[in-house]
Amino acid sequence: MKKIVTIITIVLFSANLFAQINKNEVQAKITLRDGSIYNGSINIKNIDLQTDYGKLSIPIKNVSSIGVGLTPDRSNKIKLENLATQLSNEIEETRKIAYDELLKIKAGEIFVLTDYLYSDKYTPPIDNSYSLDQLVSELNTLLNLNDNVGEKDIISIDGEYTMGGVFTFPSVEIKTEFGALTIPKDKMSKIEITYVPSTGGESAKIINLPSSKYISGNPNGGWYRTGINVKKGQRITITATGEVTLASLSNAKYSPNGAAGTLESTVNNTYPTYGQLVYKIGEIGTAVTAGAKFNGTMTESGMLYISIYETVYNAANTGSYNVNIKAN
Repeated sequence: MKKIVTIITIVLFSANLFAQINKNEVQAKITLRDGSIYNGSINIKNIDLQTDYGKLSIPIKNVSSIGVGLTPDRSNKIKLENLATQLSNEIEETRKIAYDELLKIKAGEIFVLTDYLYSDKYTPPIDNSYSLDQLVSELNTLLNLNDNVGEKDIISIDGEYTMGGVFTFPSVEIKTEFGALTIPKDKMSKIEITYVPSTGGESAKIINLPSSKYISGNPNGGWYRTGINVKKGQRITITATGEVTLASLSNAKYSPNGAAGTLESTVNNTYPTYGQLVYKIGEIGTAVTAGAKFNGTMTESGMLYISIYETVYNAANTGSYNVNIKAN
């Protein structure tokens, strides 16, 4: 009897552990350097980022995106520099042979060539054919690299702050509808994170929304992507505090309910007014008033965005709202 109880306990523990693992999974969109895109879930709790000032562990739910840098490979530095030297040779055929050989390098080895290109060692050929700068440009195209690709990964935190460092992971496993895939880091250019609140309990996220950027009328990123993917019928609670001064409206002061002093009882939740905290579902969704206190059921599914309502954007706006979102 004791053995049976023990077995049942182990099974229940395993099931509970499996449920916790699934609960901790977040949705991700991974874009590869060749333009391919994969959507699915990843089981990462924290981003361990090695910065110039130490190591940070950032909770995955606070990460909006990761711009994936390229890990340098300087193991063949001497060989590659010797070939790069031949690109200055007076004989075109010699340059061509070296050029064709260097076109075979791995993506991470391009840093050896760019280091050499911008050093005092390199002298461009007189006729500029089979030159090193021409080679680097062709390699960027061939290897699907941006001209300004760097060694560091750029982490966007809560859609507002960015931080550079090295996220030391060789690959990421993503579970798609077609099965699990393991994608090497050097193949990726960007990872976009979507935080999906669990359906079994309450999840929350606190966001600072500065009026100098997050204005609904700002065509360049005026809506804050919360990273919370809501579902139709799901209940969401939004509370907000703070005060902003909108330069676009003669430096008038506003609170999440609208004009400073506006009472919650007078807020119209159908038609937004200037200065109010608003939300929408999806990039092309319609702005809906949230105000200082909102508790309602979502009428559709999609990514939750928030902003400060104003049709004209002015970068001279000051102040911010602190927004607390709870999904049940």
